[in-house]
Parts: sequence; structure tokens; C-alpha cells
Amino acid sequence: RAEMASKPPLYNWIGAAAVAILGPGHVAVTVPAALATLCLGLLAYYWTRELWGPRSAVLAAVLMLLPMVGPKMVAYVRTDGLFAATVGLTAFAWWRAWERGNSWWWAWIAAVCATLVKGPLGLLLGSLGLLAIVWERISPGKGSGHVAERPHGLTGWALLGLPVYLLLVGGWFFWAWSDWGQPLIDRMIHRELVGHAVSSHDAPGGLGSQIWKAPLYFLGRTAPWGFVTLLALTRVLRRPDERPARRRAERFLTCWLLGGVLMFSLASHQRGDLIWPVVLPGAILAAPELLRLAQSWPAWIRRWLGPALVVVVLLGHLYYQGVARRSESSLRSRELAQAISQGPGAEFPVTYAVKYATQVPLGLNRYLASAEQYVPALADQPAVYVAVPEPDETIESVAALGGQATVLIRTDGGWGVVSNREDWSGAASTRMLMGPLEVIVTRAQWTQFRGRELSLTPLDGLQPIVSIANNGPHREPFVIDLQGAVERLQVTVEPGTRMKATWEPGSGWTRTVVVESAPPVSGDS
Repeated sequence: RAEMASKPPLYNWIGAAAVAILGPGHVAVTVPAALATLCLGLLAYYWTRELWGPRSAVLAAVLMLLPMVGPKMVAYVRTDGLFAATVGLTAFAWWRAWERGNSWWWAWIAAVCATLVKGPLGLLLGSLGLLAIVWERISPGKGSGHVAERPHGLTGWALLGLPVYLLLVGGWFFWAWSDWGQPLIDRMIHRELVGHAVSSHDAPGGLGSQIWKAPLYFLGRTAPWGFVTLLALTRVLRRPDERPARRRAERFLTCWLLGGVLMFSLASHQRGDLIWPVVLPGAILAAPELLRLAQSWPAWIRRWLGPALVVVVLLGHLYYQGVARRSESSLRSRELAQAISQGPGAEFPVTYAVKYATQVPLGLNRYLASAEQYVPALADQPAVYVAVPEPDETIESVAALGGQATVLIRTDGGWGVVSNREDWSGAASTRMLMGPLEVIVTRAQWTQFRGRELSLTPLDGLQPIVSIANNGPHREPFVIDLQGAVERLQVTVEPGTRMKATWEPGSGWTRTVVVESAPPVSGDS
């Protein structure tokens, strides 16, 4: 059973297939992002070529691959790039359905994919361009009166795809809910969907409190060509293209871009890479506008502009893949992961207080613990093993509390594993910290701990005890599988409580729950 993700599963599904083929490693987990980047580049080329020709098409594709967009999407293992690609496919399918009368089913299928990457916002973002239909009716422009110049248009039949969309998306959500129950709703709906829209830890003001950030993020991620997009938007609003097909395309892209930026501006959760789903329309609008501007430039600038941009793209990819990925902290992360793998092993109950990148080669994904949590734990009685970036400072902090700690692993980069035991043999009671969670196992050995599934082996003649404290704001489900026990114990630990389960031969598990007085700890610590 994997740990519950905060986003729908499409990125993980594609990543799992890549890992199965290529094996675990950074290359495999970036495959979804790489495919998304390739998709966006090809989509920018194909869409622009239909309307403005091959020169603008090549330029649009290159703009999409400049360092702050394309290479960064591939280098960072996040859902943002794949979300941008699926939103782009949704928008393109709607555009073709409106303009050429193509099947609108493709738009709904693409919207399902976008929703399975990051939620229903994908359908909304990919459909914003359809506001251009209203714009065309209010201000049709020249040439719209001729039948040959009119788009085929969308009819009410296109809404027949909505039940299919709800069936596919709702079917997955029901499947996930039947497995996880209420914690899935708490995490994906209350915390991610609603929480990021109206309340966030980085936006105390709530909805619209940081309305200026999204436009600045767009200009920052698309610099310097994003300013050409502003010129293109100004021209579209003031002097739309006289050719009907291009005018409709410009308006479709403008509605998509401005509507998306407005939506991101109103949300309380702000992060620069969230703006990527509206970079594609910006690049398509900027490419022909840049060529128009270039007509007045000296010939040598126009001759070398294309090759120069290609060189920038290649250098950007080399930087992100060869330099940014090989930063000092990343190298230390992999070094420590290798030491843990060769030492106690990935399944050993290590508490992690270093970068998440340390856990990826080990096949783990556990919340990180803070110094306020693991330093007192090291000074306490239950055995605890903590991966830290500064072992010596940790030992000094433990000594200040009257405890004694030892460095069991120290890598060449200085990171290591510190414990209040002198070896890996453990003790009758072992503790693991994961952000807001604390798990203590007594009279049993840890066999495996993946996601929220804990497998234990009982010690001869002893009654195993599992204690789980949840000091976070969300419910946390757990499954405890004890060797020799007939049934697995499935529990949900409520926020601010500690659940204690004791297993006795013949009678099985008995549970008690007490309220914890500790203040809530963020699940993303």
C-alpha cells in the first residue's frame, strides 16, 4: 500500500511504468515530465504552423523550450509540466472542435487526463479559450459574414461528453475512496483543492490576497519573450487580425491566457511553476509577434536570432540536467542513500531530516522531521535513528538536553545517521518520526514500513505494542501487519490523538486512544 498522494495518480502511473522499464533512478521518475515537455514543444509547433506558418512554428516551439520553462519542467520531478501538457491538449482539442467541427470527444478525454494529473482545474483551464465564442459574437470582425470564413462551431451535443468525464473521473475517485475512505477527502478535497484555493500556509489573507503574484510569475518564467506576449495581447485587443481564422485563434489564446492568469491570481496558494499551463498560449502569441518586430531589425540579428535561441535551449538543458541536478546537496543526498542501503537497508526505521531526494533511491516517501522533534527524541529512551545534515551539531544539541547520541553513518559529504544507540541492533522499543507523526514499536522488530503499511515480526514470548501519535491537522490511516496474526489491523488516527494497539495471542488486537496535548505540526514540514 503506497502512501497517500496529495494529487491524482496519472504522473505516478506513467512514472511507475518508466521505473518498471528503466529501473529506479532519477531518469525514470522524470520521464513523465520529459514527455510533457516534448508534447508542449510539438503542440506549440503544430498549432502555430497551422495559423502562422513554419517560421513562427519553429520559434514558438523554441520559446517553449527556453530554460525557465522546458528544461526546468524536466529537471523538477513535479506534476506541473504534465498538467500543463494535458491542459494544452484539452485546449487544442476544443479549438479544433470549434474551428473545424472535429470530434469534441477528444477534448473530454484530454480533460480527464488533466484532471487525473491535478484535479478538475484542468478542465476549467483547458476550456477557457471557448470564451472566444462569445467574443466573436459580440465583435465578429471583418470577413465573418462569409459562410466560408465561419467556424463550424460547437453545439449543445458537446455537453454529452460531460457525463463521460464525470464517470471516468468519478470512477477513479470512488475507487480511491473505497481504499482510503475519509482521509482521501480530507487530503485531496479539503486540503489541496479547497485549501489551496481559499486558504494556504503562505497566504494568511486567503482568496485573492496575493493577486499580483501570478502576472509576475508569468513574466518571470517567460522572460524575456513574455514581454512580447504583452505586446501581442495589446494588439489583439486593439487591432485584431483581419483574417478570420487567425483572429479567432488569437482571441481563443487570449481568453485562455488572461483567464488562466486571473484564476491563478485569485488562488491563495502561490508558486512560480503553477503558471506553466498558460505559458503555451503565451508562446504561440509571442512567436508571430516577434517575427513582426524582427522585420525592422538589422539583417544580422534576424539571421542569428534562431541559432542563438537554439544554443540557449541546449545550454539550459545542460545546466538543469548536468549542473542543477548535481548540486552539492543532491550529491550528498545520493551519497547518504547509498550508505543507508549498504548499511541497515532501506526498510530500517530511519527518521529523515534531510532532503526528500535521499529517499527516492531507497523507494521511500516519508514526511521529514524537524530538529524540534528529533533532538528530544534522541535524548529519550526509545531507540531512534535520524538522518541529518549536521551530525556533530545534532549530538551537541542532544547533549544539551542531557542525552547521548552517536554517529552511526558519516558520509564524505558530512551528512550522516545519528542514534541514541551505539549500533543498529535496536532495542525493545524503537521510534520513528515523520513530520506530524510519531510511531513507536515495542517488543517487535520492524520488517517493512511503506507508505502507511507497517509490517512487524514479534519477539518470542512478548506482546507487541504499536503507538501512533498524530499531531498534524489531518487524519492518518495505517495498516499494521503482524507476522502470525490472522487479521491485519486497519486504523485511522485522528488529529491530536495517540492510538495504542497491543496484540495478545488468542485475543488479537486491543486499542486505546488518548488525546495528545502537543500543538499541531504541518504535514509538509
